[in-house]
Amino acid sequence: MDPVNGGQAGPNKQITVSVNGQGNNGYGVSYTITAPPKYGTVVAGVTPGSFVYTANPALVQPGIVDYFTVTVNNGTAAKLPGLAGVVQGMLHAFAVMIGTAKEDTFSKTIEVTVDGNGQYGNAAAAADYWVNQSYSNCQLQAAASAALQATKQLPTATTEQTWVDWAKTNDSVVTPGAKMYLDANIEEGVATEDAVALINKYFDVTATYRQYDKTQEGGEEALRDLQAALAEGKATMVAYPVAIVWTAVTDFKPEPKDSYFVSDHAAVVTQVDMKNGLVYVNDSSMQNAGQSVGQAKALPIGVFLSGWQASGYDLTIVSANAPTTAT
Repeated sequence: MDPVNGGQAGPNKQITVSVNGQGNNGYGVSYTITAPPKYGTVVAGVTPGSFVYTANPALVQPGIVDYFTVTVNNGTAAKLPGLAGVVQGMLHAFAVMIGTAKEDTFSKTIEVTVDGNGQYGNAAAAADYWVNQSYSNCQLQAAASAALQATKQLPTATTEQTWVDWAKTNDSVVTPGAKMYLDANIEEGVATEDAVALINKYFDVTATYRQYDKTQEGGEEALRDLQAALAEGKATMVAYPVAIVWTAVTDFKPEPKDSYFVSDHAAVVTQVDMKNGLVYVNDSSMQNAGQSVGQAKALPIGVFLSGWQASGYDLTIVSANAPTTAT
């Protein structure tokens, strides 16, 4: 199999891929999409073995890297009917095992790249949803900011206290038998999964949370998911160590207790600017020279990724639910 990617075509930047599968037994081959793309669609092309990829509309302008898997089958056409086919299959399996024959099916994961301007999200527009924190409750205030951004509700003077009250009266999904938040004046914060539960309970949204492998592949996948969510107008929440991120962009001086390997702070990502190598965040408590600077704060993408990796690329995506239609 020797796939060839064609160039982008049309306003939707469609990409045609020719798989070019070849049989090893004189019979023709068939093609099946066995793993679809994550950020678009793929359909069979005009000629056998060709496929046309189309990115989701929100990703056409900024661009995206996506993958899908094609499986080529060279054995179906050659298979004999009935008992003869069973015997044939056993003999072929033995031949494959000892190395005298090749598999009848083989798969190939194909990468497609939609070029774009590299801009995902809008930090200036999302700055209005920044929430300031007064206690050790960054996770709650990041969750508040993300939920308000997703539902386009501006924060109020009571936003912080409202979230504190919710967390103090709701049972933890992480620590059964305990409340999510014990008190506003202690250092013990709220678990991400508990904050996600509050978002889903009190807002008409769907909030999902996951972590990724702390590898290059895991980081690349997390970044693509982050980019896609922002391009689609969703809100995103992450975690990172302040010892890495704040130290790089403010006058913050880490203390011995501050970890470079474990995340201890949550923030909302509002824009990824691949052209200029920046990631923008709404950080509820970042300060410089005694002033709050966390609203629409630009971070070098290398700094952001280093900090984000420490959390296992912790990512919460919040999307507003579609309005229900009365019947």
